[in-house]
Amino acid sequence: MFKIGSFGKTGKKKIIILVVIILLLVVGGVFYWQKGQREIKGSPEDYIIIETAEGKFVINEKAGLTVKVPEGWIDEKVEVRCLMAPPDPHPEDLWCEWEMTRREET
Repeated sequence: MFKIGSFGKTGKKKIIILVVIILLLVVGGVFYWQKGQREIKGSPEDYIIIETAEGKFVINEKAGLTVKVPEGWIDEKVEVRCLMAPPDPHPEDLWCEWEMTRREET
């Protein structure tokens, strides 16, 4: 006699395998989707800085990005210099390198 909900050992194994495959596909798809969402590639030439009555803005038209710089965000006493950053060549164990120095008040 056939009972509803009775799968037997091979039926249960098939269902478990199917559920595991579906979960792997979903998780893999989420990671694949997020990979494309994280990175905005560009070089310093792609960015422009403008000052308006509303404040200072950094714009990257290539990426469709406009960011308002918060008041007091930039400390004019700190000098920042990029020593190395992609797409420039870099060692495998180092992605980018910056040098920051604080100017003394005179």
